[in-house]
Amino acid sequence: MTFFEKVLKRIFDILFSLLGIILTFPVMVVAFIIASIDTNSFGVFRQKRVGKDANLFWVYKIKTMRPVTGEYSTITTKNDMRITVNGKFFRNTKIDELPQLFNVLFGSMSFVGPRPDVVGYADKLEGEDRIILSVLPGITGPASLKYKNEEEILAEQSNAQEFNDEVIWPDKVKINREYIENWSFQKDIKYIFQTLTQKELWVEFFFQESSKKRIVYFLIFDFLISVFTILLSYLLRFNYSIDTELYSSIVSIIILLIPLKIAMFLIFKVYHVAWRFFGLTEYKQLVLSHFAAYIIFTIIYLIFRDTTSPFPRSVIVIDLFLSIFFIAFFRISKRLYLENKIISRDTKLLLVGANAQSTNIIKNAFRGEIDYYPVALVSDNKRIIGTYFSKVPVYSKSSVEKIVDQFNINSVIITEQLSQKELDDLFTKLNNLGIKDIKIAHLFQDKKPALSDISVDDLLARHPKDLDFEIIEKFIKGKKVLITGAGGSIGSEIVKQCSAFGANSLMLIDHNEFGLYSVGENIENAKLKLLNITNHPLLDEIFKEFKPDIVIHAAAYKHVPTCEENQVMAVENNVLGSKNVIDISITYEVKKVIIISTDKAAYPTSVMAATKRVGELYAENVKSARTEITSVRFGNVLGSRGSVMPKFKQQITEGKSVTVSHPEITRYFMRIDEACQLVLQTAAIAKGGELFILDMGEPIKIVDLAKQMIRLYGKEDEINIEFTGLRAGEKLYEELLLDESEQKTKYSSIFIAKPTPYDITQLNHDIDVLLTAKDKVRALQKIVLEFTREDLI
Repeated sequence: MTFFEKVLKRIFDILFSLLGIILTFPVMVVAFIIASIDTNSFGVFRQKRVGKDANLFWVYKIKTMRPVTGEYSTITTKNDMRITVNGKFFRNTKIDELPQLFNVLFGSMSFVGPRPDVVGYADKLEGEDRIILSVLPGITGPASLKYKNEEEILAEQSNAQEFNDEVIWPDKVKINREYIENWSFQKDIKYIFQTLTQKELWVEFFFQESSKKRIVYFLIFDFLISVFTILLSYLLRFNYSIDTELYSSIVSIIILLIPLKIAMFLIFKVYHVAWRFFGLTEYKQLVLSHFAAYIIFTIIYLIFRDTTSPFPRSVIVIDLFLSIFFIAFFRISKRLYLENKIISRDTKLLLVGANAQSTNIIKNAFRGEIDYYPVALVSDNKRIIGTYFSKVPVYSKSSVEKIVDQFNINSVIITEQLSQKELDDLFTKLNNLGIKDIKIAHLFQDKKPALSDISVDDLLARHPKDLDFEIIEKFIKGKKVLITGAGGSIGSEIVKQCSAFGANSLMLIDHNEFGLYSVGENIENAKLKLLNITNHPLLDEIFKEFKPDIVIHAAAYKHVPTCEENQVMAVENNVLGSKNVIDISITYEVKKVIIISTDKAAYPTSVMAATKRVGELYAENVKSARTEITSVRFGNVLGSRGSVMPKFKQQITEGKSVTVSHPEITRYFMRIDEACQLVLQTAAIAKGGELFILDMGEPIKIVDLAKQMIRLYGKEDEINIEFTGLRAGEKLYEELLLDESEQKTKYSSIFIAKPTPYDITQLNHDIDVLLTAKDKVRALQKIVLEFTREDLI
């Protein structure tokens, strides 16, 4: 390197280090403050390093590590526990090395050169390698660029110190020696350019968003933008010719107004908003914080007017509006970019419904946040057909077939509320057009649409329109609730609902260990008791200890064929168990008892149904004293363990024929969560002694349910339906009501059946006979007069 080249390099270092200090000084100040807070010490770190001609000098960095006592390695790896959270960011973006610009300015370092080593390594240099000490050490260089991921490399080694000394450091020496021997000014410029354009550095700084990083980022740019708008305000006010005597007022405004502005931004929580979600609400906060800052500044100016002269007041007004415009534009820039950057995907999407939900889905899709490419919307609203929603055209719903064919649609998302018939017709139409990916959009979660596959629940289940959550909450909140059969599908759902509606504590009883464990895992205030309800002494002990306000009795054997094969256990569990629950509830003066019954109890044809009817009769006629006892009868719930859905699902996934007992067999269906909510709502209005019946809508053919499930799985051409014949005790039709004399309640989904008087002394005697009888069917028929063994067709 010639004398002229050394002078040229030094002039370059001085000029650009000075420029770098001016431009990055706000960044250094903010980083210094954060580092001071993080490390609970002075935010700048200095260390003696070996420089030119082996002279020692102090190198300066933003502190990124917590102070430690004792011995520690001089080698730093990626996962070093001493590095603070913000320190990782500073190291990845090289912000921690900005103070070395002062080293460059004062001549102890250069922009490009070998990195300065700690004391000790220079002594290892021998022979030609000592040429490294003939030049100023640098902030960057070829060796630094090659080992830009040095901390990650060292983190992978079993002995980082040894690997550094034996592999990395010797290689750096070799690279630095070659750099010095083949030095040129053009190469220095190239290394600086390569350093400044490292993708990892800018990705970390701009795109890997976190709350702390976002605050630092906005603080820096708010400072720079504010300086810019103040200077621009003076230029506009004085026609781009600023008198030198006004320079002091410019400095005064920068020193006083910018900190005030940033303080107001913090108070109004402007820095807590994620960049991409900046909207009108956030813009309002930004404007209010601006006005607060400028009003305070104006008051200060009026109080200290003499000391701030000369001061052009119109500059403040100009700066106010410029600042709002530029800072707001900067914040909304990322959102504008993302919302106008359309990411094309292979999955062509049709949206059913032109509404705000569809608009949000389109925006999420175009930003690449969901795996769809919206090409069309359909709607029945004639006023918006032919318009565009976020650049996507709106067509008539009647032209679905044409749109699917024209745009080669792969997927459909339904965003509007449709009746069950409309949904079923649309599903059938889309299915016939070959579209299998059909989803329903729900309320948004975390700014993203919640999508679910269309289900049998959506197509078949009856959805009650008169659920009264307020009365349910009033009934459950703050109460001690005991639930039997808590591990079953109905029981576990009631547990969840009681917890959600604010029960004070829950006592969960079941003889199924895994079922009880599963439901108890997700309920914090629940006590779990593993026992059979036929065990009177243990059940009595639990009631005595817990003292429930409400008892919900869901424990029962419900499978018709199983109960036919095990009549003794069915009678013991469903009759004796229910009687135990009711009697003990009366003994301990439980305020309200709800017995879960079934539609099969109306004109029963099976042992299971007849035992449930006996439970209804006992609940209705027992002398309950202060306890209000109510039975609630409803049909099948979709997805419960006792329903056909799990069996159909297993058969379909295994590729087997779906078995249905009879082509005309029908059942009532309701969603399990809504059925349980209706049970609780019924209990809330009960006075005691009633048999409530829930309106389950129209009965559904089981064969239609099977067909819908096969279609939902897209296996119409693969799966057949096989009819196996009615099983013992199985009814072709179910009746929810015993006769037409039911009473209405204020809720259209809830009715009260006509009471069935039964002398309680006689009933107790008949139950005792039933429990000991060998012929359970005949004993049941004596109690339940409508119980017949003939299938009703």
